[in-house]
Amino acid sequence: MEHFERVVTAALLHDIGKVRFRIRRTRDKTHQNLGAEWIRKETYLDEDERKEIADIIQNHHKNPKELYPDAAIVVQADRYAAGEREEEVEGEGKWEIGTPLTPIFFYVGGKECVYPLLPLEKDKIPEAKTGRITLTEDDYERIWKGLNREINEIKNPLLRAGPDFILPALEKYLTFVPSFTYVKETPTAISLFDHLKLTGALAGSMYRYFEDEEGRISRTGVDEIVDREKEIFLLVRGDISGVQQFIYTITSKKALVNLRGRSFFLELLSHHVAERLIEELRLTRANILFVGGGGFEIIAYNTPEAVEKVEDYMKKVNEWLYEKFGVSLYMAWGCVPLPGKALGERELLEEKVKELHEMIERRKIRREYAPKVFEPVEIRGDECEICRRRNGREREEVTACDVCWRFINTGKTLKGGGETMIMRMPEGEEGDIEVVDGAYRVIKEEKKDIKFKAEQDPKILRHVYKINTFEPSPYLYAMSPSEKGSFEDISENGKFSLGTLRMDVDNLGRAFRKMESLTFYSSLSRFLNLFFKYWLIPLCEKDVIVVYSGGDDLFMVGRWEDVVKSAERIKDAFELFTGGNMGLSGGVFISDDHFPLYRMAENAGEAEHMAKNVDGKDAFCFNLTEGVKWEEWKKLREVVDILEGLRKDLGNTFIYNIYTILRKWHERKKKGETPWRLLPYLAYVVGRRETRKLQEKEEWRKLKNRLVPSFDEIYKLDHLYIPFMYMLLKTRETKEER
Repeated sequence: MEHFERVVTAALLHDIGKVRFRIRRTRDKTHQNLGAEWIRKETYLDEDERKEIADIIQNHHKNPKELYPDAAIVVQADRYAAGEREEEVEGEGKWEIGTPLTPIFFYVGGKECVYPLLPLEKDKIPEAKTGRITLTEDDYERIWKGLNREINEIKNPLLRAGPDFILPALEKYLTFVPSFTYVKETPTAISLFDHLKLTGALAGSMYRYFEDEEGRISRTGVDEIVDREKEIFLLVRGDISGVQQFIYTITSKKALVNLRGRSFFLELLSHHVAERLIEELRLTRANILFVGGGGFEIIAYNTPEAVEKVEDYMKKVNEWLYEKFGVSLYMAWGCVPLPGKALGERELLEEKVKELHEMIERRKIRREYAPKVFEPVEIRGDECEICRRRNGREREEVTACDVCWRFINTGKTLKGGGETMIMRMPEGEEGDIEVVDGAYRVIKEEKKDIKFKAEQDPKILRHVYKINTFEPSPYLYAMSPSEKGSFEDISENGKFSLGTLRMDVDNLGRAFRKMESLTFYSSLSRFLNLFFKYWLIPLCEKDVIVVYSGGDDLFMVGRWEDVVKSAERIKDAFELFTGGNMGLSGGVFISDDHFPLYRMAENAGEAEHMAKNVDGKDAFCFNLTEGVKWEEWKKLREVVDILEGLRKDLGNTFIYNIYTILRKWHERKKKGETPWRLLPYLAYVVGRRETRKLQEKEEWRKLKNRLVPSFDEIYKLDHLYIPFMYMLLKTRETKEER
């Protein structure tokens, strides 16, 4: 392990003793002692490595000016990651070890709730609980045993490949461990993992900033290390522009597999660029604050050489994107210097983040390309039917170029999800997906080949990403399990209509502006990403295709009712996960399987926009009707259930007639009219259909109360046409099926 890696490893593990400290039998020692004691026993490390890492852990609460530079860097990184909060001495009666973690979302919505202490599990989304929960010593015992077991599985030779292999195990077991349990007015909302990860990132950045020509920091003055005014850090962001055009302008018969391949490519592009940047900067994955939603953020070190490396590599990325895709895709980027004090001062951090976003927006408009952007594009032979840019040839009923055909083949390979792996191939070897200066292979069955390569060169596993799993390796993408290969397959050749859903978190920009420090900022990003990239797929119906999901939003296609059910489950799970502290709005558009994809996306986007126009948001729009609060949508769905149960008694004609009246009620109220004259007609249709048999049914009485309300409840008619529209769609498909 290189000297740099030893320092970063010490930073990543500096508070690991807190888990052991919260187990009663070990409470006679400080968490510094317990952490150092644990690392000294890890014999897979060399004696010098164990000694150095343990010594830094042992001393990480001391005054940095009394320490040597390596240890001082970790101490100062710890202080920055903790937002410069003043540490208290454990065991003095001011600590409550059973204090659970409060969701980071509390700082957005203010609703008090806490998480139970659990490891991350793929099929189990943690629910924020209201009321008092006290964590027990047994809870911490299970976490500690699980963490040790996980690290034992990746010990030798993987940890010798660097600290990157510690991160997934730490994330799995420490995400819901509070970073500190000191009782005060502000709840503990930063997990131990988020604190350790950022400490590792800052320590690595400081090391690279201060290192000498020999790669050591022995000659650096500690006064410089602890200088909070010095602009040591560099915040780097990349953001893909042109996603809508790239994904949605697909009109070929291979639309679904092409869509799946293209959306996966965009996800992989963000990951690849972030990974390559930290390789160029000689940092670790801890420095990647966020990847998802078509972008990434990195914390690095602010030297002229670092800025030059970022700029050179991003120019390389955009030259490659232009060569492959013309002007349809561009990755805008920016980097701003940060002084140490900005990491814990909200206003200063907000100012720097705003500067970064403005820089990126300017680049999106200006788009800096190589001079060849002005050269004409020559097409010889048949034009590719998909991208309209390159030469194509006939392949399975579509004329496609090599690039688009790769997307189609990738989409076919990714069908079915499962525990797929993506491996970056060694330089010079070909893969299934080409990304800038790398080639990746999609691996489902060739796990033995990976194991063999790893035995020859353990570092190769640094470039293996696992999908739909939380084993000790970076998770990359949440992928639908559907085996469907086309929209026709989903609709069963037109028997069922398709539903397209777009959905995202409300007021996210405002939420980030409330974050008190970089730790809060990166923690909120990670928790949202966990939900949308990792936990979302099990919430969806089997044959719903998630086109993309990450960051804070998603896009999916499937049978329309399956899509609606999936949206409802996602909303309910998000509500429980955030403790009701963040809203989630979305819209569904319904069409047949031959409707152009770009129009599906546009109309679903319009439906989402209608939901976003509802006061307070947290709303849903069904098929371009109007946005309604999720709470009201659930009541409308109850009406659908009633209609479903009474369908044989009511008949399709009654449902259609009521829909027509209620739709007129809605349209006239929208114009500002008072449609009182429709009420007698509505009461007449309801009364004429009523029979003695219906009067005996509770469902009919509930429906009648909604359709013929009292004067002071007349507002209940306003959105009631929506469940009748829903039922007519169901009735049409059932009739066609018969």
